[in-house]
Amino acid sequence: RFMALAVPLLVLAWLLQGAAADGAVYVAVDGVDGIMCGAKAAPCRTIARAVEVVHANKSTALLLSSGTFVEDCNSSGISITTPTLRLIEGQRAAVGPTTTIACSARGRFAVITTNELEVHNIRFVNASATDPSVGGAALSIRCGDLDAGVPCELNISACTFDANKAIFMGGALSIIVPSMGISGHILLDVCTFTGNSNGAAYIQVAELSSNTVASHADNSPHAADEPGPLPANRETISLSVDPVLAVTVRGCVFANNSNRIGQGGALTIVAGNLYSPASDIVVTIVDTLFAGNTNTLGCDQVINNPVALSQ
Repeated sequence: RFMALAVPLLVLAWLLQGAAADGAVYVAVDGVDGIMCGAKAAPCRTIARAVEVVHANKSTALLLSSGTFVEDCNSSGISITTPTLRLIEGQRAAVGPTTTIACSARGRFAVITTNELEVHNIRFVNASATDPSVGGAALSIRCGDLDAGVPCELNISACTFDANKAIFMGGALSIIVPSMGISGHILLDVCTFTGNSNGAAYIQVAELSSNTVASHADNSPHAADEPGPLPANRETISLSVDPVLAVTVRGCVFANNSNRIGQGGALTIVAGNLYSPASDIVVTIVDTLFAGNTNTLGCDQVINNPVALSQ
């Protein structure tokens, strides 16, 4: 009789693993990936194990200790599907990221499907995405389609992305909003992107198309294949978003990132398509430095569908 009860109790314990009163799962460099890890007093050791606890408990936060987490990355990345998630350095350090996430082998870190996401005060380094159809080696985010009518709310703040690499659509960060009918706000706030390959950050709303025109340095339009003057560092910034979705890039630094395939060496924001163009929205890029970014195709700006830009 005792053994008959023991197995169900073990199953129940696994289902309730790491449950914390504050809805958070704790992860620490000196933690242990046990069956009951995740509570503040018994943190998990790896983010991969902590994500299992998040899914089991429907938790809303991953709180990371200071230090370096070396994750066993692979081509698929850690899959996280949850309506709301905070991925933050739990001590809320005042100056610079004190938490680093690095990959022990070639692979991407995380693929996140969500409606609301906060990422704060974390350094992402040396992730590598080998699938040409999906960008964002450090963070690949799909936002706003888990529940109909729910807006996409992303806040990525005080993070650093160093030496991440993808084949396409953002070496470090890729954000996909799958429909132009999704509202919300995407904020990149006081983030630093350095030495990322095939673009640092990529934001796409709805489907891609060839509906692209290029721009001279003075923003006068010309055909995409027409030569024009280039800025000294040959940066490319693509700007366009959905009418009901705001994008703000504030206080960020994009330095020494590169691209070889026609998107932005630093930042690409693309929306709409040839048949359903996006327009009538303000993309705000303020107090942001672009320095030493390169694009071997040599465009200075690519504007996909007309938008009003505030800089």
